[in-house]
Amino acid sequence: MGNAVSAESVCESESAGVELPPGCKDLMDVLKMETGQRGESASFSAVWPIERGRLSDVEGWLAKFSNSEAFVKGLFVSCPQRGFLTHLVARPSGEFLVSARADSARSGLKAKLQSSFPGQAMIEMVHGKEFIAIQMSADSFEAAAGMMMDVLGRGCGVTEEDRLTFVMTERGDGGE
Repeated sequence: MGNAVSAESVCESESAGVELPPGCKDLMDVLKMETGQRGESASFSAVWPIERGRLSDVEGWLAKFSNSEAFVKGLFVSCPQRGFLTHLVARPSGEFLVSARADSARSGLKAKLQSSFPGQAMIEMVHGKEFIAIQMSADSFEAAAGMMMDVLGRGCGVTEEDRLTFVMTERGDGGE
């Protein structure tokens, strides 16, 4: 799957370029926000090691995501060189969310995402910086996986030459 890297090396990298959502100080806060972990107990919680890979590795990560029996799970794929973050979240309701966020000034993806996903791309202002964001929902894993590949390829222009960063998070069933 790619070479494992430490969370510290990713967090200290000045080239990462993807800003955190409001109220999040680090990746763990983002992961907790996505899985609804704040203040809740779960039978287990895990964050997979951060790995780097290529576009051809996305399919393998989607398979890991699909095979996970976690109650809530998230898959984050980013491209630090292009300044975007995509993520796929499976909710307990059976709904899947696919979203992407890019620093529109740094990455040059604003027009590409707006034209690729008309009516779904929104402009957000976070701490005085403009971001382009899209969010879509799907009722099946297959539809969500297709959306994620579409966002990466058509929306963000990812090619096999781009270095991607992957991380997956899982949360248990809360003892149910």
